[in-house]
Formats: sequence, structure tokens, C-alpha cells
Amino acid sequence: MAALGDAVESILIAAVTRHPPSGRGRDAASEIRSLAEGCADAAVGVILHRQPGLGELRRIVSALRVSDDYERIAGLADEIVSRLRRNRGLGDLPSLRAAYEALAALTLDQFRMVRSAERNDDLELCETVWRRDRLVDAAYARTVDEAVHLLSLTPQTTYAVVEALCCAKNLQRISDHAKSVADMFVYSAAGRRLSRDRDEASMSRRTRAA
Repeated sequence: MAALGDAVESILIAAVTRHPPSGRGRDAASEIRSLAEGCADAAVGVILHRQPGLGELRRIVSALRVSDDYERIAGLADEIVSRLRRNRGLGDLPSLRAAYEALAALTLDQFRMVRSAERNDDLELCETVWRRDRLVDAAYARTVDEAVHLLSLTPQTTYAVVEALCCAKNLQRISDHAKSVADMFVYSAAGRRLSRDRDEASMSRRTRAA
């Protein structure tokens, strides 16, 4: 799983910095698919050849989900790299570029925190990832607002702005997948779900308000 995470981080950095993955090039996506398939095969092998207990089954299910999230993050990041290669117009749109780059930096931070939580078994850091996701959503909203403003003022920049919006949406989705990975790490280690904790807390607040 660590090798898969490293490969995904490489392509995500490429999406944020607009440089191709060092030493990997366009083979990065194939490498990630291969690593994800290896994780899935290993998990299935454990189930077929052993009788895993509940704790081990929980870890297997979590690993499969994390592998899927990592692969999806890689696909979204690879699409950003492709779009940015075609669209070099953000340099002429400094306000949109600033909003987009703030969103990109937050998204990369989310992923790096997830990787740190994985390496250090840090469940508290996983909870931080969940809390910080609202910052990503706010940064995405600011990017959309800036894009809409530019479209109303300078229609000739429509192509560049729409491409930037597509990339921004991918960044938001990457953060959502990073949040899902954090949820699975907590589930694997402690048997609880951050998503369920959030839903229960929200229900409790609504009950008190009523």
C-alpha cells in the first residue's frame, strides 16, 4: 500500500506543480493500476487461503477501499495534468490563478496528511483531514466565484476558465477521496467510522435544536 500511495502522491504533485512526474512520465497511471490490482489480489488471496477474524477482515475491507480511492485520486490528478498541458492561459488570469493555486495547495496538504497518518498510525491526524475538508470546499467555492466573475467580464477567456473549473472540481473530488482514505484508516485501526461519527453528531445537534 505504501508503494501505491507514493506513486499517487507523485502524480498529484505533478497536477499541482504542472510538471510531469519525475522518472515516471505517462507510465505513472499504468504503474498505479498495477499496484492497485496487486493490493486487491493480495486481499483476495488472504480471504481465500485463510479464515481471517473480524479484525483482519476489517483491515482487508479497508485496504480494498483505500486502494480504490488511491486509484481514483490518480485518475483525477492525471486528468488535471492533461488539461493543464492544453491550457496555459491561467497566467493571464491572475485572480483566478491565485484562487486555483490556493485550492491546489490545500488539496495536496490533505493528501500528504493522509500519507503521514498512514505511516505513523495517527488517527488524530485522520480526524484533522476530515475537519479541514471544509477549507477545501470553501477554496473551491472561491475559485468558482472568481471564474463566474471572469466569464461575465471577459467572455474571450471562456475556454481557459472552463478548463480551470474542471481542474478545480477534480481537486475538490481528490480531497473527498483523501477524506475517505482517512475514514478507512480509522476504521481499520479502531473499528469506527469518522463518517458515522459526523452523522451522529449532526443528528444530535438537530435533536437539541428541536
